Amino acid sequence: LFTQSVEIGIWNSFFTILNELKFNIMKSIHLILALIFSSVLIAQTPDAYTKTKIKEVPKSVKQSFMQMFPKSDQVEWSTFSDEFQAKHKLNNHTVFSRYNSEGLHLNDLTQLNWEKEADEKIKNSKKRSFYKHWEVIEFYRKESSKGDVSYTLQLKNKDNELGTIYFDKNGNLDEKSKSSAY
Repeated sequence: LFTQSVEIGIWNSFFTILNELKFNIMKSIHLILALIFSSVLIAQTPDAYTKTKIKEVPKSVKQSFMQMFPKSDQVEWSTFSDEFQAKHKLNNHTVFSRYNSEGLHLNDLTQLNWEKEADEKIKNSKKRSFYKHWEVIEFYRKESSKGDVSYTLQLKNKDNELGTIYFDKNGNLDEKSKSSAY
């Protein structure tokens, strides 16, 4: 009887340790997946682009840009994958205009002031999100060449971890943002 209770105690301890290990492994997997997902999202931000010299920008890209923004004179070019990005000023805002290698305009990211230019619906959506206590570092309005509008927030928490969330044209939290909270 004594050996049976000792044996049961050992098995109970073994299963408790096994369950703790399984929980920690699952937590680690979730963290790794969240980090991978975040790095993919962050890779789409203007900072992910590498500066390039104007002579390395295809002629078709430069021509397309000049047709759209003929008065832009201080342009910084950068590249990411097969996309080219022109950083320039427009109406006192920094704008990142993106093109493919054939010169097709893809979208414009306009950097806005979160406090002064964010719609209340976007601010309220952020307040209800996983990131409600995170500081807004950058706020962008994205407009595609087809006229579709969305918004992007780059954030940082008190531990200096970075996060990115997206909103649709109506200020609703985009589905891809909901899955990044682990």
